[in-house]
Amino acid sequence: PGAPLLLQPQLTDIFEHGGEDEEDESDVSGSEAIVLGQDHAMGVVLDGQLAFVADGTADLTVYDLDKDPTLEDSGFIVGSLGGLHQMRPPLGRATAVDLAWVGNRRYVFVAAGARGIGVIDATDAADMAFIKVFEPIKLEDDTVNAADGRAVDVRVLHDMVWFSYSS
Repeated sequence: PGAPLLLQPQLTDIFEHGGEDEEDESDVSGSEAIVLGQDHAMGVVLDGQLAFVADGTADLTVYDLDKDPTLEDSGFIVGSLGGLHQMRPPLGRATAVDLAWVGNRRYVFVAAGARGIGVIDATDAADMAFIKVFEPIKLEDDTVNAADGRAVDVRVLHDMVWFSYSS
């Protein structure tokens, strides 16, 4: 009683993507085509069967927990915002994620390292839209500069977004 239960993960519990052919788009198919490059899952928030993952340098990835990740074309990766370097929104190294529903819209907030806090419209998880990054600034000698440090965590409480910033 009171001790955590240790679970033995099964293959269908593990969401792995990427591989030897990830640099060549023509060789990637199925769910893997959505996310190119190595993932680094650092934070997650669940909304129903969807897992929104702060995916390190791969930004934000959404997984469908009802799908079998051992089947390449099962659709276990619903969407990703990032992936190809030239298409990547400025989310830095995503370390944490939280979400809020406002009316019928789902917004995801990402702790984006040195970039600050990213805001994503994730109403349609398969077609997310980057809205904005609130980048921290500092004033030095009457000049506006980027702040030294990084956003490391984010939480939505009621109608406020809170974040922790390491400097």
